[in-house]
Amino acid sequence: MTVVICRTRVREANRRLLEERQRGSGANGPAQARRSSTAGQQGAGSGGGRGDNACVVCLEQTPDTVFRECGHMAVCWDCGQLLDRCPICRTPSRTVKVYTV
Repeated sequence: MTVVICRTRVREANRRLLEERQRGSGANGPAQARRSSTAGQQGAGSGGGRGDNACVVCLEQTPDTVFRECGHMAVCWDCGQLLDRCPICRTPSRTVKVYTV
C-alpha cells in the first residue's frame, strides 16, 4: 500500500516538474521566482539555509538521503528507495542515508 502511494506521489511530482519546465524557461522560470521570494523568509530553524525543508517528492518528510554521484540531498529515505535517478539533475545514482546529530 505504501509503495503505491509513494509511486503515485512520484508521478505527480514529475508531472508538475515537467509542467513547470514547459511554462518557464531557464533561470527565470517559476522555480527561481519561488526561491527568490522565500530567500528572505528563512528563520533560525530552516535547516541549513533551505527555505523549505521537505522532500521534493512527497513534500512531507525531511530530506535525509544523498545521491552519491551528484551529491544532491533532496529526498527522504522512503522516496529515495524508489528512485534510481536524482530528481534534481536526473543523474543515475545510488542513495545513502544521512544521519544527523
